[in-house]
Amino acid sequence: MDKTASNSNAETLSRLAELDGKGFLFPPGADPQAVIATAGATLKWAEKIREDLRETGEAVVMGEKFSAGQLVPDETLQTCLQPAEERYGIAPQWVPAFYSNRLLPWYVGGACFYDSEGNTGRVCFILRDNFRNRQKWLCYNRKDIISHEICHVARARMEQNIFEEPLAYRISEKRLRRGLGPMFRGTWEGVSILAGSLIILAGATSATLGAPARIQHVAAVPLLATVALLGIRTAKAQRLLKKTIENLGTLYGERAEAVAFRCTDREVAELAGNEDTRKLLQKYADSEKHGMRWGIINRLF
Repeated sequence: MDKTASNSNAETLSRLAELDGKGFLFPPGADPQAVIATAGATLKWAEKIREDLRETGEAVVMGEKFSAGQLVPDETLQTCLQPAEERYGIAPQWVPAFYSNRLLPWYVGGACFYDSEGNTGRVCFILRDNFRNRQKWLCYNRKDIISHEICHVARARMEQNIFEEPLAYRISEKRLRRGLGPMFRGTWEGVSILAGSLIILAGATSATLGAPARIQHVAAVPLLATVALLGIRTAKAQRLLKKTIENLGTLYGERAEAVAFRCTDREVAELAGNEDTRKLLQKYADSEKHGMRWGIINRLF
């Protein structure tokens, strides 16, 4: 490799490492220049929103109009991002964040909204207006909401779902959220629990109408089976993730969590079951498919 190419690769690695800290994690097998271009376009988009807010007092984001008065102050956003920055090394303060109740169901404290036109890097936070002058509302904490959601924003382009929820909930201040939150990875879990609950209700109703008591027992089976399945799946994921972080800790120390945050599902499983962590990581670094991503990781940590 000539000196020019070497310098170019070094510059690319440096730029990707810089973008990593802003929440643009390098996806498995991605093209470095494409990642840099997408991130650059996203940052320009976010800056244009702030420019519109400064100049006209309003901006259109994801098809919705927001005023400058709805923008979450930088100081508040920085505080809310602190858990993710300290534990995982990501601080994407560029993400537009607004106070609004308009897009949220009454029981939701906040959420991320992604561009529906395929621009996966474009995302904004919506926090319920109740958080404007307080940190807590009902069972929600605004720091928990944003630090959790930012984990999904950072890993969205990695398309790795098995350990994403355990990682996102791992930095929650509440033990209950850390334990039970990872049970839900997609939509089917909530639908299954709701359906199971309705079946139990139907069984209880039939009993009041004179049906045999065993009907109630049978009606409880779907819900119990679903909860048991989710519990076993969650416990396994938590156990593997914990073991992976322990193994990574032998090389990365207190930054092991941040490294695990950048691992694929397969890597977490492999690292959890492999005693020679150094040898396995060298294999990743030498891999044509994984080498760039692990080059970034090792540069950062």
